[in-house]
Amino acid sequence: MNLSIKKIAVVAVPALLSLSSFSAISKTASFTASVEVKNTFELNVVDQLSFGKIRASADTTGTTQATLVMPANPNASAVVANTADAVIAILEEGAPAKFTIEGVAAFTELTITDPTETDITAKDSAPPGAAAFKLGTYEYFVVEGADAGSLVVANKIQVDGDGKATFTLGATLSTDGSTPTSDYIDGAYEGTFSVEVAY
Repeated sequence: MNLSIKKIAVVAVPALLSLSSFSAISKTASFTASVEVKNTFELNVVDQLSFGKIRASADTTGTTQATLVMPANPNASAVVANTADAVIAILEEGAPAKFTIEGVAAFTELTITDPTETDITAKDSAPPGAAAFKLGTYEYFVVEGADAGSLVVANKIQVDGDGKATFTLGATLSTDGSTPTSDYIDGAYEGTFSVEVAY
């Protein structure tokens, strides 16, 4: 019995020595890590905002105002509200402005910043103190995007799975409420505005 145990011990020791005689083998591979940053995207004007052709009269003795609401929804009709001394009448219908967004990550939510309320004035020379229009109260409608067919809520718009969206901008045109000394002249009235879309 004792002899058998000794034989096993003698055989096992060389086996352990043999295993410890091998060196560990390893290889190292190098790799690079990269990322491309693209914070920019495309915002383009497709159609300008038009209030069509109107007849207009300002309140030259007070501060009352007539309004013409151009809905952002392209399928909705414009709405006019008049006073006794300020009047707007639609002769030809206008249309909301249209914008496209491209190059955004899929389903990203963007924020629209309203243009600053400002005047729309006669393109041709007008008498001093002549009436102008005021543009304000903006709204937006999603034509194409994650929420297509609905009004933009809280100025947040979400692009679709392709990173694109199309929206329209509506606004309210108001007659001059600053008691102008002369009424509107015939001709085109125009103003330049900026709408901002951002992450």
